[in-house]
Amino acid sequence: MRKILGILLVLGSSTAMGLDCLRKKRLRIRKLKEMAAMLDEMEREIRERRTPLSRLMQKLAVGQGGGKKDYAVKVYETMQQDGVLFSEAWKCGLASEAQVCLVEEAEEELTELGEILGRFSAERQCEALSRVSGYLKERADELADELHHSAKITLGGSLSAGAVMVLLLI
Repeated sequence: MRKILGILLVLGSSTAMGLDCLRKKRLRIRKLKEMAAMLDEMEREIRERRTPLSRLMQKLAVGQGGGKKDYAVKVYETMQQDGVLFSEAWKCGLASEAQVCLVEEAEEELTELGEILGRFSAERQCEALSRVSGYLKERADELADELHHSAKITLGGSLSAGAVMVLLLI
């Protein structure tokens, strides 16, 4: 009875590790899509209404929930401190724990975007927002394809590793 319980626990834990890996990939994809949606919204506001960045980040911060709201809140709160430039607030938002998976995927692009926003013409800002948003969407699609192709392999591999561990323990 103990052996059966041990076998079930080893197989269950190895399967849970595989499922956790897949969950993290899905989270990365969701974060990339949320950030791309936020950048698209920022581009629309700047292009159509010429909304200043401080007001735009405030609007995003009180908007709908999810990752983009968390990011906008962090940037807006940092902007409220005296003497903080937008690029510094943007970097602070990227450094927040919730955005770690974004930074892994597009650190250079997002950091460069923070340097452009608030310093150049509205047209150049919109171009940069559109470029980075497109990159994030493309990267999210690549990860989704990768996830689709590797999901069975990941689960199969984790189950196989569990089975090998069971055989070694018996």
